[in-house]
Amino acid sequence: MPLSGVAEASEQQQEALRLLDVAVQAMGGQNRPGQHDMAGKVDRAFRRREHLLVQAGTGTGKSLAYLIPLIVHALESDKPAIVATATLALQSQIVKRDLPRLLDAIAEELPRPVDAALLKGRNNYLCLHKLGGGFPADEAPEALFSLGEESVPHPAPAPTSALGQEIVRLRSWAEETETGDRDEIVPGVSDRAWRQVSVSAMECLGSQKCPLAAECFSERARLRAAEADVVITNHAMLAINAFEGLAVLPDYDFVVIDEAHELQDRVTSAVAGQLSTAMITAAASSARKHTGISVDALTAASRSFESAFEGAPTGLLASGLRPEQELALSQLREAARSAVSDSKPDSSSASDGGRQMARSRLVAILELCDRMLSSPHSREVLWITRPANFIAGVGYGPADDTLPPTVNIAPLSVASKLREGLFDGHTVVLTSATLAIGRAFDAVAGSLGLLGDGARRSRPQMWAARSTTPSRACSTWRPTCPSLQEAPVRNSWMSWKPC
Repeated sequence: MPLSGVAEASEQQQEALRLLDVAVQAMGGQNRPGQHDMAGKVDRAFRRREHLLVQAGTGTGKSLAYLIPLIVHALESDKPAIVATATLALQSQIVKRDLPRLLDAIAEELPRPVDAALLKGRNNYLCLHKLGGGFPADEAPEALFSLGEESVPHPAPAPTSALGQEIVRLRSWAEETETGDRDEIVPGVSDRAWRQVSVSAMECLGSQKCPLAAECFSERARLRAAEADVVITNHAMLAINAFEGLAVLPDYDFVVIDEAHELQDRVTSAVAGQLSTAMITAAASSARKHTGISVDALTAASRSFESAFEGAPTGLLASGLRPEQELALSQLREAARSAVSDSKPDSSSASDGGRQMARSRLVAILELCDRMLSSPHSREVLWITRPANFIAGVGYGPADDTLPPTVNIAPLSVASKLREGLFDGHTVVLTSATLAIGRAFDAVAGSLGLLGDGARRSRPQMWAARSTTPSRACSTWRPTCPSLQEAPVRNSWMSWKPC
């Protein structure tokens, strides 16, 4: 880099650190060298377009350390910057506490106000069309068709006979909410109640067909996110954006992934699939009721599926599918394909929520069959699960092999997809209090696609910050420094510059 470029980058980094000092003082905090060090590393990663892994121990103040550089760069870009968390708790902390307090503290130091937006999966927002009767009541037991939706658990009371009371509460809340966000409801409602007023991405009629598209809470959240400077979302949304090729997030340059030690599991969970006899039966019933087609072939395929997997031991299908299982899945795939074709609406037909819901379930089964039959060549694994029996005073026991099985599928590794859909074309900072194993980032970097076959990177550099006093003074080493082997590590950094 020319000397003028180095000087400019240094000045810009100093601006991020100056804003950090202003924020800490305004918020009544104390200067923490580890926080300063991290903010500088994050800012430099953004300037150099390098991926960065940051392990920041408890007490570092990592939220401010990444939010300030992110804000600085978001104000310079015409695209939103992304912050993704694993849990609702951290997401709520950032949206309701950390970010508003930070923006208040540094407002006078910024060239213009910063617009921040929260973005979740479609099934987290109230559907006004469904609330108004545009969709039939959810008939599928439990959450059979929640595939592809974000897998972030919502705290809520256990389902009870008070379902009607919960729906009354939801209707009352719907008249006053400005966001339609499920997490506004306190106390929360059961998943069963929420499914009566929400739709999945597959069930949604789409903005071109829905009569209430202009008022749709999910669409409004997406429009706001596209115009925001900083967007707060979750790991599952990143996964869907990377794996499914669906633009569920606005186009972005920079992303910070907090709670990054959970990213691999969250991504795998978001793109996993499940298939059971109950799902097939529910799909057939919905198709018969809402589209009027014959489901005899689907019903026969359901019986074949049940027979082929009956008695299959719970656990990994280490040898893959048996011939009779492959035959059953092939039969089911063709039955689902025919049903999807037969249930296609007439071009002159009005939008029909019931038909869309039924067809979305048929499509889900068709796609799952395709995945499972292709698993030997697509590096995906299959395994069987069953409910476990609950014993009072003891807890849940082992799975009951006499119960109907659920066949599960998930990628053997999410590394290549993350490399293609997340790391290529974006600058990514991953941070957590527990990211490295010992002093090495190799395991997590490999699992996410930054190391290993197909990875493109320059030789990595690593820094380790050591807490030598209660004030957390930090020293820095290069990987070649012999003292690194003996140094107690509190905070660590590792960076990659894509080729």
